[in-house]
Amino acid sequence: MVRSLAKLLSVDVGFDASNVLTFMVTPPPGSIADDSMPGFYARILDRVRTVPGVADAALNSCGPFVRTCNLTTLRRPDAPVPDQVYTGMEVVTPNWFSVMRVPLVRGRPFSPTDRPGGPSVVLLNESAAKTFFGADEPIGKRVSVGRSVKDAEVIGIVGDVRQMPDSAPGPITYVPSAQSQPEEMIVFVRAMRDAPAVASALRRAVREVAPQRSMYDMQTMTQREGLATAKNRFRAVLLTAFALTALLLAAVGIYGVLSFAVTARTREMGIRMALGAERASLQRLVIGEGLALVAVGVVIGLAGAFAGARVLRAFLFDLTPSDPVTYATIVVVLGLTAVLASWVPALRASRVDPVIALRAE
Repeated sequence: MVRSLAKLLSVDVGFDASNVLTFMVTPPPGSIADDSMPGFYARILDRVRTVPGVADAALNSCGPFVRTCNLTTLRRPDAPVPDQVYTGMEVVTPNWFSVMRVPLVRGRPFSPTDRPGGPSVVLLNESAAKTFFGADEPIGKRVSVGRSVKDAEVIGIVGDVRQMPDSAPGPITYVPSAQSQPEEMIVFVRAMRDAPAVASALRRAVREVAPQRSMYDMQTMTQREGLATAKNRFRAVLLTAFALTALLLAAVGIYGVLSFAVTARTREMGIRMALGAERASLQRLVIGEGLALVAVGVVIGLAGAFAGARVLRAFLFDLTPSDPVTYATIVVVLGLTAVLASWVPALRASRVDPVIALRAE
């Protein structure tokens, strides 16, 4: 679980979450006509960008760690046989990719020329391009997305973005907000330095533009990532606590058994010393017995671990229950624990006075 959590926290999510603040904006039902929605959000963005400490701001209808868009169909109208896959559809402003630092792989990004009434255009992420077009070049091809986007041109390919840290990137189709504006949008704000420091100023700025509008769920992307990995971190911490307790019990048990054995063999140790045994050899003898106990336990424990770890398969990220590095590490840790737990009894055995030991009977 510790290795799984480490992999999860180090995974490349496809964007830069540092210094990004997000919040939802939803106009009250019926307060704004559909054709006035782009202007409403444009005013919010313009006002947000004037807040001191804000580098830029963008909109997305869904977005990573915030909300996952429902799947819809992606079709090729020009294919001899109608072909379709399922994709997420995200409506974004042209600068969303630069704000989130999502790389453009090839082609061109959205631009101000992609306007309402103009030719429909879309961007595909790498997963959508690979799933739908395979080895073919998707740029310049025509696609239809769901029921709202018809016969749009694929103008570029962008990098994959994970919707959640522990989920693999899926096919995503991006549509410019000027050509398809939903009612509810998520505002992504990149701050120059500390994102939480501009939160209060952002609330005031949005109220100035839309005092009656609903603004809620303001969080940094770092906070959202923490919430997304909370269950995994809790499981890892809980099982680590149990594992450390078990390791402590194992060390105490090895120490107790070897201490008892050394005490019971005081006469034997004295005879060995009287016959010329060196202290180092006695220490190796006791530590070797400790390692032998652990070796037996490791053989039995590995068999149980291979069987029991499969229960954790659903909780592991990018790791198998039979991961060899994990088991090798555990064996090394147990071996070091045995050496440390055997060290005190070994020292006591090597310091036995032969005369006193031989008089013990």
